[in-house]
Amino acid sequence: MAAKVYITGRRMEALENAAKQHSPTSGGSIIPIGACDVTSKKDLENLATELGKKEKYLSLLFAGAGISSTKAEPNSSDATELKDKLFNTETFEDWGSTYNTNVSAVYFTTAATVHLSKLMSYEFKEAGIRVNSISPGYFPSEMTVGESGGDQKSSLGAEKIQEKGHVPIQRPGSDEEMAMAVLFLSKNNYVNGEIVVVDGGVLLDLPGR
Repeated sequence: MAAKVYITGRRMEALENAAKQHSPTSGGSIIPIGACDVTSKKDLENLATELGKKEKYLSLLFAGAGISSTKAEPNSSDATELKDKLFNTETFEDWGSTYNTNVSAVYFTTAATVHLSKLMSYEFKEAGIRVNSISPGYFPSEMTVGESGGDQKSSLGAEKIQEKGHVPIQRPGSDEEMAMAVLFLSKNNYVNGEIVVVDGGVLLDLPGR
């Protein structure tokens, strides 16, 4: 168990509540630090400075961030009317610009993240720093559910996963299953530059569709 676990994020109130709710009763501690928006270079520099005042080094850095949004639903039940709204109210170039931002960009940036992880593992190897990535499937979080409870934890029912039809294990992942992946990568010094997929078999199913 880690002696100290620092957590950060955009909302200090949520960080303090998470630390209060989940700090171990014996041994170790959870310490909120920040707040920090990981999309802000200035926030990241401030975070590094603040941590540098508290610790000489970090044994493990876990960087997890993501966003999600509501799913757009058509507001017309008439196929002809829907076609007009989708294709006849703007030019193909305008439509393509939106598509590239909301659809194509997701896959390109995902691939870039994979290559960045491998590049970092190569660049940092001489310093004795390993870099690995976890590619998660559906886990309960504010990203997948949109909200969390008073304990800063989210709930995602198995029925929601079953509705998707492409998760062989038919349920979301658990906190313990994610923790096991993190512990494996943190403890096994012979693993470096790897992408570990923890998704309940999603990628096994989707290529066949």
